[in-house]
Amino acid sequence: MSLLRRGEIQEALAAHAGSRLVVMPLLDDDQVGDASIDLRLGTEFMFLSRTGVPGLDPAQIAGRQMESIHERFLQPFGKPLWLRPGQFLLGSTLEWVRLPNDLAGLLIGRSSWARLGLVVEMAGLVQPGYSGALTYELANVTDSAIALYPGLRIAQLALYRLTPEADDPERPLPRGYTGKYRPAFGPKASRAWEDKEITKLIRLGASLGTAPRPETDPSEAQA
Repeated sequence: MSLLRRGEIQEALAAHAGSRLVVMPLLDDDQVGDASIDLRLGTEFMFLSRTGVPGLDPAQIAGRQMESIHERFLQPFGKPLWLRPGQFLLGSTLEWVRLPNDLAGLLIGRSSWARLGLVVEMAGLVQPGYSGALTYELANVTDSAIALYPGLRIAQLALYRLTPEADDPERPLPRGYTGKYRPAFGPKASRAWEDKEITKLIRLGASLGTAPRPETDPSEAQA
């Protein structure tokens, strides 16, 4: 893969139909940098509500249950959202993003915010063909609260063009995104319960009459 530079990003934004990179709205030309596009913080957020259970077990919490243990709220423009020390929130980009099938993306927090102790993204790979808002995993790793304002540029999207495979250069490109998070309007909760290995565990638990659980708490095992 090769990293796209400013001129190539602008060409991709101006391309036609299915080969076009879409990032909208781009409120400022300066959002397109030398090797990435700055992305803003949207207005919708999610946080885990207290569920009365000892922890999050994807083999136990599935489907609508995962959504039900989150609470959504909107934060208006111009008003600070205080992220407390150790707090974790899901947010999303203000922009709608669509990648053509020959581009992959890497979502990265901007250095200015990282130096304040804000973690913006923990799993930032964006697959070819993806369309929708991108979810931010927001965490405060300092001992002071951080004020976040919707509309501010907190992340950047680096773009990579897929190159032919060395062992099969004629192999066609992906035909669109087929992952779990499509399409996304605002932040999306985890869908880890859809992973094949977790599905097998759920089926195993059903056949045994109980869901599989570790015999020992990992924290106790390390003590």
